[in-house]
Amino acid sequence: MACSKPPACSGSLRHAITIKRQEYADDGAGGSVQTWRTIYRGRAKVEQLSSGEQYNRQRITSPATHKFVMRYSADLRPDDQIVFNGVEYNISGQPDNWQYKNLWLTIMAASGVVQ
Repeated sequence: MACSKPPACSGSLRHAITIKRQEYADDGAGGSVQTWRTIYRGRAKVEQLSSGEQYNRQRITSPATHKFVMRYSADLRPDDQIVFNGVEYNISGQPDNWQYKNLWLTIMAASGVVQ
């Protein structure tokens, strides 16, 4: 069965990803230490953006090098981080809820960019 309209089909979610959230923990000396807590482990469709797509996106919003499509999660925030193949990607802007149906999220992200 072909998948023509949605941004992904369940069969195209071929890549394992982890999403982490930054938190601060007490260091025992009155300060805090930055930690990353895993909030999601699952599958996603991953596409590397072409240089033209990257250029056009940078003119409109923040830079992105990859597009991740995953099943909907209401808990995802723009300051979370995606880990794919051992590389950390910072989310560029608000994830897109496809047609507001709470089925798919399209996330633009960039590696090597400080938030």
